[in-house]
Amino acid sequence: MKNIIRNIWLKVLVFVLAAGFLTFSVLQVQTWLYLDLSPQLLWTQTYEESLFEEDLNETLYSLSYFLETGDEDSIPADAEFDYRIERGEQILTNMDTDDPAYFKDLPKGHYELEDNRWVAKGNALDAVEIHYPSITSDAVVYVGFSANFFKNQEAGFQSQKSLAMELFRNAALGLGAFLVLLVFLLTVAGKKPDGDDIHLCFFDRIYSDLLLIPFVIVGFFWLAGMDALQTYGYRELILSARQKSYLILVGVLTFAAALAFGTLLLSWVRKGKKGNLLKHSLIYQVFHGSWSFFTSFLDGRRFQQFPLTKSLFYRQWIFIGASFMMVFLFLILLSTGPSLFWIPIATEGVLIYLYVKYNNKTYEAINLGFNESLEEQMKAERMKVALVTNVSHDLKTPLTSIISYTDLLSKEENLSENAKEYIQILSEKSNRLKKIVADLFDLAKSTTGNIQVNLESLDLKTLLQQAVADMDDEIRSSQATLRTSFPEEGAPILSDGNKLYRVIQNLMDNALKYSMPGTRIFLDLTTNQDESIVSLKNTAGYEMDFTKEEILQRFNRGDSSRTTEGSGLGLSIAESFTKVCGGDFDLEIDGDQFKITLRFPIRKTIDGSL
Repeated sequence: MKNIIRNIWLKVLVFVLAAGFLTFSVLQVQTWLYLDLSPQLLWTQTYEESLFEEDLNETLYSLSYFLETGDEDSIPADAEFDYRIERGEQILTNMDTDDPAYFKDLPKGHYELEDNRWVAKGNALDAVEIHYPSITSDAVVYVGFSANFFKNQEAGFQSQKSLAMELFRNAALGLGAFLVLLVFLLTVAGKKPDGDDIHLCFFDRIYSDLLLIPFVIVGFFWLAGMDALQTYGYRELILSARQKSYLILVGVLTFAAALAFGTLLLSWVRKGKKGNLLKHSLIYQVFHGSWSFFTSFLDGRRFQQFPLTKSLFYRQWIFIGASFMMVFLFLILLSTGPSLFWIPIATEGVLIYLYVKYNNKTYEAINLGFNESLEEQMKAERMKVALVTNVSHDLKTPLTSIISYTDLLSKEENLSENAKEYIQILSEKSNRLKKIVADLFDLAKSTTGNIQVNLESLDLKTLLQQAVADMDDEIRSSQATLRTSFPEEGAPILSDGNKLYRVIQNLMDNALKYSMPGTRIFLDLTTNQDESIVSLKNTAGYEMDFTKEEILQRFNRGDSSRTTEGSGLGLSIAESFTKVCGGDFDLEIDGDQFKITLRFPIRKTIDGSL
């Protein structure tokens, strides 16, 4: 189950779906705003309970403005309410009759202006009383709403309520789906199918607080875009073409912002699960670094295990504190008179003398301890080399006997097939052990410098060609292909031919054993005015999870599974012999590419003349 829910492609799919559901919810809310629907539609059941009060206020406001200014345009020409305004002998009305008794017969009552205040009459809604002290008119005003008005408005209200409930349900469902998917993403963030460890991605290398910058930028552009795309309707239940195009832009903008916000949020979640959300912030690093810098002057715990450096640390603080006291005392005595100011100066001189004296003793003790430690290390190294040399020498005689008797046994007649197979295995393993012992012996001698070197003028090109020819059987039996590139002219050097041949043989043998089947091995020789350069490159058939220093250690094999033959001494011997032969040995690891480079100073002629 973990392999499924923690799959990277499932996470990506859920992430995109979550952004889509959130965008869907935002579009429902934006549609609500474009249609200018009232929130009261969600909890009221009739027009009179919900929108009538708002329409009533607009009606009374328009009439009050007319009475105040005399502007007849303030009263809508297609007003749905009934009104009668009597000002002296002038009567202004939108009805077929000007009889005031009409308003008293309205089923929902009417409103009259009394003492600059609108007053509900009859069954009118007594929820609004608006006072206009600036109205000084003595006009008699009647306002009312007919039964047809309430019938038409109720039908429109129910249509608006139905649409509002649909938009609300869609927004709630989209938001609910988004929250469920968000919880899933927060749960599996940083986890892989192969375990419960938290894994960070390349994006998490950015400091936590620096991630706030793109967070704020994205939020600003989203809010600015949403504000620019606002356009209001007039309780129409149909979106205009402009509003529809704006909705598309809102969806694209919201979806992009959701993806950006989600990426930032999941990065914080992964860091939080890893426990370095706050520690991996630029502010924390600056304050922690500054605090560590200042406290390092006072914290002597790091020197607790080193008595000499501990004494140096505390001695310097005593000296600094005493010096500050002398400066302070000098200023005090100088202000009182010139007769005593020499006391802190003389005391400071004594402090400097004592500080330097005891520091020199500590330095001498440190040097003595360092020399003793170095001597112990050199002694241990000499003993180790001597042990290896002696053991290698002592193993030669019994190994020779084992190999000889094994050879004699192999020549015996009437041996069973199993016995012949056992003898063959014994012969192979004993010869391999003999080679390991010989390698150990040679490595011990080269490490201590107790090795005889016969320098002679030789052609490095000829030596390489000879080594390739001698190893022709091994090259043919391997699953790799050797490619050589030698210059036409020779490469004269001064070296030990036997040991250099051993180096080339070890490197070639190592490349043939550990190369990936079907790949090529490149052996190149190049020359310039100063040196001859040999490079050997191959592609490893295993994961090289080691460093240059590790693979050059004794008994360290690149094939950690040890499925191939080898002692782990070949590269160590090659490096040691190259150096005693006057050359430089270098090793490079680049992915699966393994490259060894040998450099030797060039000589103008083979006979050694310059």
